Amino acid sequence: PDLGPLYATPVVTAAGAAVGTVREGLQGFSPGGIWHWTLPAAAPMINDGLADGGDLLTGLGARDFVRVNLADGVVQWCWSGANGIFQGRPACGEGVVVFGAWDRYLYCLDAATGKERWRWTNDKSNVLFSPGNVVPVIARGKVFIVAPDRYMTAIDLGTGRTVWRNHEYKYRESLGGSADGSRVYAKTMDGELVAVDTGSAEFRTLWVANLGFGYEHNPCPELEAAGVVYCGCRSGAVAAVDATAGRGLYSIKLGNSAVNQFHAAADGSVWLSLIEGKIYRITPR
Repeated sequence: PDLGPLYATPVVTAAGAAVGTVREGLQGFSPGGIWHWTLPAAAPMINDGLADGGDLLTGLGARDFVRVNLADGVVQWCWSGANGIFQGRPACGEGVVVFGAWDRYLYCLDAATGKERWRWTNDKSNVLFSPGNVVPVIARGKVFIVAPDRYMTAIDLGTGRTVWRNHEYKYRESLGGSADGSRVYAKTMDGELVAVDTGSAEFRTLWVANLGFGYEHNPCPELEAAGVVYCGCRSGAVAAVDATAGRGLYSIKLGNSAVNQFHAAADGSVWLSLIEGKIYRITPR
């Protein structure tokens, strides 16, 4: 099929591949890349999905969130409780899937059944303050988010109750977690990277690094790989920071547009793409 422009990142596994499209719903492919199935969507899909075993967890543009088998496109369950579009990639862990929508809410569903566990809101009436474009981080029995309300929030994963909210830095939508779950990283609108202790019952900063980006609003999630945190900015620069000490390692200008995402490869290298269509591979030093 003619998929048109793609704003979502394809998900590729040994079971199959899938990508959301703006006009043809969710499209599934065999491991060999042959088109195999289509799942209609309630709205254009600009959101990413997440692989969980041989299944895909994803929002269908708006309203519906599904668990679908990547091999044959069979929907395992469908939850239809959102009242806005999806944008950020969901997070999955400890038996649940967590995601936001542009309807003021963050949702937590049972990953096996699709039953809603809880929904959380920051109580802001402005829908533009929604956690709609953040990739949540699940760690130490909590889920962490940042949003355009400029708060970082820790939420109890079991109950959906707020553990703490912090407004000390100008957070927006850029967030990532450490490989061992002990830290969560948030990039600020002042071009800083803030590392926070995930195990603390209260907000506790571990370190703050100046990335040299200046004013910044790119939602690209941070990635930790081999002890290095990678951060991308709105104007094509990438900064690397020591994950333990918060020491800046290097910064490199790769283009003139926003960094989309980082992906860690099995060989230790990190891949990234820019909106202008460039793809780069960073090899470990």
